[in-house]
Amino acid sequence: MFFLFFFHYARFALKYGIEISVEEMKEFEQFLIEHPLLGTKSLIGEKLFKAIHCHKESGEGFILEKIDEHGNNTILFRGRNRKSDSVSIFMSADMWAPPSGYSSHGRYNAIGVPVLYLADDKTAIPYEIHTAYDEDVDIGTFQLERNLIFFDIEELDDEFEGFFVNASIDSRQLKHSYLLPNFIGACCNLLGYDGVKYKGTRGNDLNYTNYALFNYKDKKDVSILGNPVSYKQILDRKLEV
Repeated sequence: MFFLFFFHYARFALKYGIEISVEEMKEFEQFLIEHPLLGTKSLIGEKLFKAIHCHKESGEGFILEKIDEHGNNTILFRGRNRKSDSVSIFMSADMWAPPSGYSSHGRYNAIGVPVLYLADDKTAIPYEIHTAYDEDVDIGTFQLERNLIFFDIEELDDEFEGFFVNASIDSRQLKHSYLLPNFIGACCNLLGYDGVKYKGTRGNDLNYTNYALFNYKDKKDVSILGNPVSYKQILDRKLEV
């Protein structure tokens, strides 16, 4: 399985005349574990950066349009967990990404680097943010103010996200399975993409898309509509036997 995972990276680079072997991708993964901030100092990291740059220059990014196909404003959602017995809910100002220096290690952000994670289906939010049984979810609604350009992770592999479903059980502060997508995200950020688009893989029978926004300004790029709405969970616990 991991052979196919790395093969798709190599195939993506080859589209732009850049040769990377599967073995080199394996070596690069280990390099990132040992030197997580020095990806482009590796020859393989430099090649991947060049391939993503060629992709950007060719105009192949995914455009999420401000107005959808039905003539409505494009709407996205972000949720935050809070204890069910909490006396206060989150307000709109609390729904943006954490300030610089405060964010934990995420799929497309290094520790302390703020990234705004959004989804196009609010019913997927509890799965994405791992809401506990004793928590409620406050969900904010965001509206696009302009067309945004994303790097579509499916350009690498349409099963890419499946490799990170279990990352939440990794107790390490620096999650090894996030280092390669962190590098991809950092390359896309530097090259001027507004963010990355990736398929949601959590929750049964849900078909949704996630977006990680790197740089944005309130009311210029995206706006939040009113205060968040609070939701209680309906839990259906089952044992795998």
